[in-house]
Amino acid sequence: VYGTNDYPVLLATRFACDSTVTTHLTVNPAYNISRTVTICQGSSHVLPDGQAVTAPGTYTTVLPTVNQCDSTIVTNLIVRQNYNINRPVSICQGDIFTLPNGQTTTFPGVYTYHYFSIYGCDSTVNTILSVRTQYAITQNVGVCQGHLYALPGGGTTGSAGTYTHIFQSIYGCDSIVTTNLTINPNYQVSQN
Repeated sequence: VYGTNDYPVLLATRFACDSTVTTHLTVNPAYNISRTVTICQGSSHVLPDGQAVTAPGTYTTVLPTVNQCDSTIVTNLIVRQNYNINRPVSICQGDIFTLPNGQTTTFPGVYTYHYFSIYGCDSTVNTILSVRTQYAITQNVGVCQGHLYALPGGGTTGSAGTYTHIFQSIYGCDSIVTTNLTINPNYQVSQN
């Protein structure tokens, strides 16, 4: 029990007189404290003895109180992870991409944004944006009058004109093939 107690002792002096000696005994507490501390990866925590630590674990520190009694402080250190996420994304040329912060872009590049995780630690999201090429091919062809031409998108025609067909590239982007078809006349020549 902590506190001060008096312990009187009755003694006889050498002259046979009573003497009372009272001992005032004070019992000072020694503390035993346990605590849990959480930090983010890359940070440090200073223990009660002044030591800085960065690794998770249980650290025991013994310190004297003001009355020179031992006090034990147990620190359970938890280190929360920082996240670094690479997110590759591709769009087709001419498309618009919305970045994690709500802005839009059409340009390739690495877009980095910093957030806090649920534990308040840094989380970095790197959006690696690729822009896939759209192809536009123009071909000028001619056929003889009365013949048919097989168009790239399927079907045939014997009429002059411009024909456009849209295909998907291997990346899913539009590829446009424009065919300018000319009909060449047939000539009949008679010689005398």
